Amino acid sequence: MISFVRISVVLLLLFAIPLPVNSSGCNPFGINLHDLQGKTVSIKPGSGHQATAFVFLMADCPACQTYSLTLNNLDKKYKAAGIRFIGVVPGNYSTPAEIAEFMHTYKISFPVFTDPTNALVKCLHATIVPEVFLVGSEGQTLYSGRIDDWMAALGKKKPAIHTHDLQDAIAAVVNHQPVKVKHTKAIGCFIEID
Repeated sequence: MISFVRISVVLLLLFAIPLPVNSSGCNPFGINLHDLQGKTVSIKPGSGHQATAFVFLMADCPACQTYSLTLNNLDKKYKAAGIRFIGVVPGNYSTPAEIAEFMHTYKISFPVFTDPTNALVKCLHATIVPEVFLVGSEGQTLYSGRIDDWMAALGKKKPAIHTHDLQDAIAAVVNHQPVKVKHTKAIGCFIEID
């Protein structure tokens, strides 16, 4: 599995081309995901939620492990303001036990579901983990991309974070302001789509 991730990362770095935000016109709400017991779950916009942050994760990706604390802190900080975090594990590469262990080890504070058919991956054009899609209540993508600029490349972190892309986008939504930067390039492990 690890060699698969490494090969995928190399291919991604060589051929990555970011897709435009909302290029498919697909609404992510109502797409079927699965909980860790295999039960089908459909995420709805939900009352009291200004936006939903769909966070694509993989249990064995070092970048996902590295960003777990930041994601937990953002979830806790903005939950009362109506921002909901939903973790999404693409495909069938991680078992429910591996995902549960990842959630326990990194104390993931938000729900995590699987996307076994990659329907949400395809809808949002997710290509990397961790990659975040901040989606408004009508299904429009408000922001997509990296969490911040800490990672210069997979496995290479900057000494300091200068740009808090996801936090800035969430703050704009909470304050009823337009999101200034709508898309950034995520850095992490490649999502393999069948």
